[in-house]
Amino acid sequence: MVVCSEVGEVNQRARPEAADAGVQSRTNRSSASYFTMRERRIFEVAEDWFHLIVVPRPEDRTELSWVNAPILLLPFMPLLAVAYLARRPGTRLLRALCLPLVLMGTTRIFFAYYFSTPGANEYNWAMGM
Repeated sequence: MVVCSEVGEVNQRARPEAADAGVQSRTNRSSASYFTMRERRIFEVAEDWFHLIVVPRPEDRTELSWVNAPILLLPFMPLLAVAYLARRPGTRLLRALCLPLVLMGTTRIFFAYYFSTPGANEYNWAMGM
């Protein structure tokens, strides 16, 4: 069997029965089709959930105003609860279980809102940090 290095095609004259055995389909596999359709769909669903729950897409972000500004105080409540638990003995497991929720909530709040005025770009940058 002879395999061309440029496109990975099997030379049918060298071994015609190899094409019938499925060798050609393995050698013609390009890097773009590395994942199966099911795996691609799993990645798409995971990305959609990530953008829905943790970090919204830029077009889904909400402009920050005086009406919805108090929501920026919301992430500090779970942080204060974890800080309180840090002072109590025997709460390591509870703090470890709370940490993913605290990080997701804080990330969501600070990435879901933005200041739209050009003079407030430094505040957008600070919220992203």
